[in-house]
Amino acid sequence: MKNEVQKQVDTFQLSLDKRNISRENFRVIKEVLYPNVQKDETLLMAIDYCKARNLDIMKRAIQIVPIWDKNIGAMKDTIWPSITELRITAARTGQYAGKDKAIYGEEVTENFDGLEVTYPKWCEVIVYKTVNGVKCAFSSNELYWKETYKTAKNNTTKPNTMWAKRTREQLAKCSEAAALRAAFPEEIGSDYIAEEAFNANEYVKDVTPSKTANIPENLTFESDVKKEEVDVTQPIPPKEELEKKTGVNAKQPNPKDKPEEKVNNDPLTDEEKEKIDKEGGDE
Repeated sequence: MKNEVQKQVDTFQLSLDKRNISRENFRVIKEVLYPNVQKDETLLMAIDYCKARNLDIMKRAIQIVPIWDKNIGAMKDTIWPSITELRITAARTGQYAGKDKAIYGEEVTENFDGLEVTYPKWCEVIVYKTVNGVKCAFSSNELYWKETYKTAKNNTTKPNTMWAKRTREQLAKCSEAAALRAAFPEEIGSDYIAEEAFNANEYVKDVTPSKTANIPENLTFESDVKKEEVDVTQPIPPKEELEKKTGVNAKQPNPKDKPEEKVNNDPLTDEEKEKIDKEGGDE
C-alpha cells in the first residue's frame, strides 16, 4: 500500500514537472484560486488549457464549472473562458480601443417560482476596434435578461444565485462578450463565457453543428436529385437503394474502361530463333 501511494505521488510530481509548476504554485491554484475543484486532474487540464492559449492561470482567466454529463451519469468538470480571457484576447490584437459604459433598459420586477427578482429588461454594450486607423463601434445589440439568465435547477424558473443577486453585472458581462465576438471574430470566434452557456445541473449549451445538414439551395446537381436532410451519422445505403432513392445511376468502375496494357506481340528476332535451334540441337 505504501509503495502504491509513493507511486501516485511520484506520478503527480512528474505531471507538475512536465508543466513546469512547483508544488507551492499548485497549492495556490488549488486552495486559493479554485478551492471548489476536487480533482487534481481537472486543475492540470486547466493549466494545459491556459498554456495552449498563452494565459496566466494565476489571473483566473478561465472558469471551471461542474455540469451534468448524461453519458457518464454524473457531474463533470468543464473549462470555460471568462470575460477576462475575451478581454485579453482582444487587447493582444493591438486594435482594441475600449468600451462604453453598459446601457440598461427599464427595470422589471417579476416572481420566479416564489423568488421576487428585479432585473433590467435588456442591456447593450459597445466596444471599439481600430480598423485601418479608424475607430469603429461594435454593439452587442439589446441582450434581454429573461432570454439570457440561468436557472438554479432544471425544474425551476428561479435564477441561480449570481443571476438573482447580480442581475445587472451578469447581463453586462454577457453583453460585452457578444460585442467582443462581433468585433474580433477571427481571434475570439464563437467562444462563450460560462455565464452564457448553461444552467446549473444542465448540459452545456450545444454550439456544434447539427447531425443533419440541409443541402444549400444554390447547390446544383447534374441530375434532378431531391433536396432533403442528410443524416451524416448513418452508413451509406446499398447501391440499389441509393439509385432508387436519388434516380442517379451509381455506376461502378468498369474494368474495360481502364487503359489497356501494352502487350508485346512482336515475333522473335532472328538471333533469338538461332539461339533456340542451337540449344535444341545440343540435346
